Amino acid sequence: METINYSKDFLLSLFEKTELKLSKLQIRMLATLTVCLLGGAKANLVSLAVALPIDGTNLLVCMQRIRRFLSNERISPRITLIPLIRLLRQILSKLDKIVLTMDRTEWKKRGK
Repeated sequence: METINYSKDFLLSLFEKTELKLSKLQIRMLATLTVCLLGGAKANLVSLAVALPIDGTNLLVCMQRIRRFLSNERISPRITLIPLIRLLRQILSKLDKIVLTMDRTEWKKRGK
């Protein structure tokens, strides 16, 4: 739990330094979901809701929080991508090599 809290606090401080136009609660949720995904939670609503470190909260309530957060127009990739790239640019520029992987499993199914 200590590692999760440290990671979340670190991400919170990074996200707060970006130009994201999000409230503190939204930035906290973004950091928490990121930590859940880094911790191995699958990227589906139920798995993320189970992984949320919110004690005593009903699973359906957690799912609704995530659903509400993800439906917010202010966290769309179109708006958040540039500030996050600026944030990561300093980190990524120090790497010798960057590997980009893409999963095409669902492309044909979704017609993309």
